[in-house]
Amino acid sequence: DRVREIDRPTLFAWGTEDSYRPPSVGEPVAADMPDARFERLPGHGHTVWLEAGNDVAGLLRAFLPSP
Repeated sequence: DRVREIDRPTLFAWGTEDSYRPPSVGEPVAADMPDARFERLPGHGHTVWLEAGNDVAGLLRAFLPSP
């Protein structure tokens, strides 16, 4: 519940095949946050940043402000 209190831009990158916590757990949390974006990565599991590193890096590049 405390995650919902984060008032900074937040990106959730979530694997659709996450057997530990499915996307249905994270989506409502992101929806309740003031500045959050939720991205599903099809075919990937709980360690989406390792499984789909290039895709996650692309999402981060698009999400983070340019220097």
